[in-house]
Parts: sequence; C-alpha cells; structure tokens
Amino acid sequence: MATLNAEKQPAFTLRHTPWLAVLYLIGFVFGVGLILFSRQVSVWLPVFIILLVLVLADFRHTVSYQEGMIIWKPFPWPTVSIKLSDITALKRETTFWRSNTRDSIAIYDDSNNKRIKLSLTLFTRNDIRKLLQIIHDARPDLTIPEGWAAKQP
Repeated sequence: MATLNAEKQPAFTLRHTPWLAVLYLIGFVFGVGLILFSRQVSVWLPVFIILLVLVLADFRHTVSYQEGMIIWKPFPWPTVSIKLSDITALKRETTFWRSNTRDSIAIYDDSNNKRIKLSLTLFTRNDIRKLLQIIHDARPDLTIPEGWAAKQP
C-alpha cells in the first residue's frame, strides 16, 4: 500500500536525454541536405516527412509522476496511468532491435494488465532513479532493479 508521504511528493516529468536531440538534429540536417542536393526530390521528400513525424512523436512521449500516480503518454496512443498502490513489479528489460540492445525499466500493474516502460535511451537516468526512489519509498515491498537505487550522497 502506498504511503501518504510518497503521494505528497511534488509532481515532475522525466526529462529526455540531450544526446537524443543532437542525434535527431544531425538526422534532420542530413535529410534536408539530401532533399536539396538530390535530383529525385519527389522520392526523398515523402520519406523525410514520415521520418520527421516519427521523430516528433518520440519527443511527445512523456512519463510523469503526479499525486501518487505514474502517467505515461505515448503519443499518439492512449494515456496509461498506474497508482503506486497498484504496482506489482519493477523489472529491467532488454529489447533487441536491428542488432542493437535497448534497455528499459518496466513498471507493472498485473491486476489491471498495464505496463509502463522507461526507456534508458529516451529519459535521463537521474530522473528514472528519482521516480524509482519515490516508488520504493511508497512501496518498500517492491524490489528495485539492480543498480537503480538512488545514489547515496
């Protein structure tokens, strides 16, 4: 059961990692250059527009903590929210995509069949640690994934 102290924590939204913005900016400049210097603008322009929409959707993807709930807004899909008292597990997950590994922390609510994934490439690690610490303060019965407990001063 969530403690009253954890529910009174101030609301915050996890910040995106800065290197992701730099990577997208480089891709944007490359795409504009490809369109400007290509003789087949009609072929590359639709591809560039589709990729630009996907990138912008990635930046609209947010995870926040408010009033004892974790709220995930995966643009353009429906919002998912999990109360601290409903969390059943915290797990570190690895996904293999295009010969790359992508790590994330997953927050499960098995009773309502919900899951929120915190991508380690999309959100800053300190913000993820802060959220995990709030969860741990409210629910000491849950195990924080190894290496993700808040750093001690």
